[in-house]
Amino acid sequence: MSDRKLQEKKDETEKKLKPASVSIDFITEQTLENLSPEDRCSLMLERLLQSRVVVFEGSLAPQEQTMLITHTMRRIDHETFWGIDIHTHEHRKKTNGKLFRKGQSLKYTVIRPVHVNVEFTPI
Repeated sequence: MSDRKLQEKKDETEKKLKPASVSIDFITEQTLENLSPEDRCSLMLERLLQSRVVVFEGSLAPQEQTMLITHTMRRIDHETFWGIDIHTHEHRKKTNGKLFRKGQSLKYTVIRPVHVNVEFTPI
């Protein structure tokens, strides 16, 4: 297949995959702490395959990230789903103790399908 035809096919697929709106699932820390690593990955992957963005407090352990990426690449249609992006943000907040304890940080992770174009700007 020529480069031009490959790009046309990619553009056509991208148009089909772009959702009109973005759905974001916030998963609580309590939900995740009661699940095995395999079940955490399954929970997230089911949502990602529906073109949903997943946000949760904390981060994935390196082996969980590897497991999620491996399961994703095994289950997807490589012509219509290109993979996932995983971003973990740590926000250090110096406050008077009202929201966070002094010097405490908040870490959260955002996982999105690559074809869902969303920008995140921690402030």
